[in-house]
Order: sequence, then structure tokens, then C-alpha cells
Amino acid sequence: MYQPDLWEQTLFWLKQWKDSLPEIPEIDFDKTPEESFGEIKELPIRYWRKLLENEKLWTEGIIKAVFKSGKTLELMSNYFKRQNNKPYDGLLILLNSLFGKYYD
Repeated sequence: MYQPDLWEQTLFWLKQWKDSLPEIPEIDFDKTPEESFGEIKELPIRYWRKLLENEKLWTEGIIKAVFKSGKTLELMSNYFKRQNNKPYDGLLILLNSLFGKYYD
């Protein structure tokens, strides 16, 4: 049996449901890459290693969701290169290989 009000009621309910959801903040470190870079560049090496070595963050698209265009990661790559020491060299190689794999 056709109920003409059913579609309107469904649309009304969906709108109410959407309006009741909490606002989810957008996390995009590439929105202002230089500013983001300035805030995260001094993180200890161990954090960068954990972030870069966690393959799940890359395969599930979490890194790409947080660093949408990869501009901040490019700035980090340049920063790692300028440090010119072995721990940063390892991070540089790892970041560049992941960047090449997950960003076009």
C-alpha cells in the first residue's frame, strides 16, 4: 500500500538526525602546511618513527585523511633531509617511500 507521507516523514527524520549529530572537526594539516609544519616539526623522532612505521595508518587512509595533499609531509621530508644525521636519514627514506606509494 502506497503511503505518500512516508517519504516526507523519512526525509524529516533524517534531517533531524543529521542536525542532532555533534559537529565533527575537520582535521587537515595541509590546510595551512607551513603553520602545521611549524607545530609538528619538533616532535621527537620516536613519534615520527611510530607514525611512519605504522602501515595500518597508511593502508587504511588515515594519513591521507589528515595530510590530504601531502604538502606538510613534503615539508617534513625537507626538514629530515636538512638534519643530516642517521636517525633522520632513516625517517627521510621511510617517508619518501611511503609518500611515493600513497600519494600520486
